[in-house]
Amino acid sequence: MKLIIVILGVGLAIGLIMVIVFKRSRVEHQAAGSSSAQEWGNYQDIVELARKIQMDYWTPNANEKAQLLSRDFNDLTWKEKLRLLHLTCLEAVPKDREEKLLINDDLEEFRAPNDSDRDMVSKILLEMISGDSPFRPQPAVIWQTENGRSDERNHDLEGVLKNISLTHIGCLEVIHLDENRRPKSLDFIPFDDLRAVVFATSGIYRYANLLFDDGRDNEIVLVPLLYGISFLTTEYCYQDGSLTRSLYFEELTGVDQPFAIGVGHQDLILLNESPLGTLFGIGSVAEIGMVLDISSPKFEQKCRFRGIDPEDVRKSIKQ
Repeated sequence: MKLIIVILGVGLAIGLIMVIVFKRSRVEHQAAGSSSAQEWGNYQDIVELARKIQMDYWTPNANEKAQLLSRDFNDLTWKEKLRLLHLTCLEAVPKDREEKLLINDDLEEFRAPNDSDRDMVSKILLEMISGDSPFRPQPAVIWQTENGRSDERNHDLEGVLKNISLTHIGCLEVIHLDENRRPKSLDFIPFDDLRAVVFATSGIYRYANLLFDDGRDNEIVLVPLLYGISFLTTEYCYQDGSLTRSLYFEELTGVDQPFAIGVGHQDLILLNESPLGTLFGIGSVAEIGMVLDISSPKFEQKCRFRGIDPEDVRKSIKQ
């Protein structure tokens, strides 16, 4: 067992103390820690199927959006609210007559085509970043470059982790695999559900091992390098992982910070003592360790799941 106590300064969050615990085993690094993904089947076939699944999800669907809007907002599950956010964003982004995403220097900022869509984005976004949301940004530590080294060297980065795109915020987009290890379905895993993520080799879809914080078994998944909305553009630089672009909403009611829709390579940011935080591409990440926050309502539950006594942690902090 490895215990790391990280105390962040007031520049990040006053009095925020974070604790992370890892238990490593060969099983946890199986496949996701492998130097080659070839043993998991024909990678090109897997990429093509994964791309189709991702493109199907990130396609405007007016009927599905209308069905979600017809229900009481408070009755929607967290994932249904996230889906409504995605469908609203897909309609809101500027497109040409062929429904392809317009990206140029004049579209750094844009308004949704109608006030109701912009207000809906604001409403859902405020829910997503609230204190009881599983999709809120979460404290984390990051190892870059080489996976499987978290027991051997200190982490490279630390802070409160979030995706720069309002379509993701505090979650990881993944593609589940079937019993034959082929892409099956797309999902969004809240950071709040995770203990750690161990990534495999680089690629447009990366194998990763998810270690959960709620008793579920570890799971090997595919993690897309790209934002799914990238497939709406005809510009190849946003589909090969080489560039990231952010489309900012001009106004979001009640939201006092800028939020954008990401296009291209997924970017993450760690909010820390650096004035602008630390920005990095998801392709550079080897391991993510989700950090326990003593202010979290799940603090005691997560401590016990990780095999530590929450009272021992509190006592160690006071010393």
